[in-house]
Amino acid sequence: METVGLAFYLAGQGDRAAEMFQTALADKPSPQKAAAYYYYLAGALDMARPNRGSPQGGQPGGGPAPRLAAVPESLSVGPHRAQRYAEAERELLDLLDKHDSNYDSANVRVAVREARFLLSNICAVQNRLAQAEEWLEQILDEFPEDVAARNDLGYLWADQGRHLNRALTMVRAAVEREPHNRAYRDSLGWVYFRLGRYADAVRELEQAARSDKPTV
Repeated sequence: METVGLAFYLAGQGDRAAEMFQTALADKPSPQKAAAYYYYLAGALDMARPNRGSPQGGQPGGGPAPRLAAVPESLSVGPHRAQRYAEAERELLDLLDKHDSNYDSANVRVAVREARFLLSNICAVQNRLAQAEEWLEQILDEFPEDVAARNDLGYLWADQGRHLNRALTMVRAAVEREPHNRAYRDSLGWVYFRLGRYADAVRELEQAARSDKPTV
């Protein structure tokens, strides 16, 4: 939980980081660990305030969807970018190696799922798209109704012009579940664009642009 929470914190995703630290605190850690988690939690909640904003993805066709773009800034800049990606990937793979077989705790399953999301993010921004898709497919194997994984996988397919009808089904399901999520609306607009359904694409993208609710 600490590893994943800090990764989300570095990615500017304060709401998801806060969720990780709150879950870690619910497990009643040692006083020393609890103090650190409360410290991280305070920063994450401050980051999550609506007026703080958050990293955004590119315009349709110009880059990954917002969630896919959310790789820690410390990994995405500077001369040692590839080394930082590798270090983050090793840490997340080590987390999976230690805990992926543990099905006794719902909290562990949440941490494992989020680790896979982050690994997919890292692969996506490095253009390792087959691996990015594989991590998302593994999430959907365990959590078939996970709308975030459906959105991300549908977006990846659409961005490559692959499985467009399946991508439409997956992203539309995400939008139906969370109709005010701008990232999901943006993805749906991009799928419609790839399908040549331009009026539908404009409708969804305009609705995404008008939304005043924060992206999840």
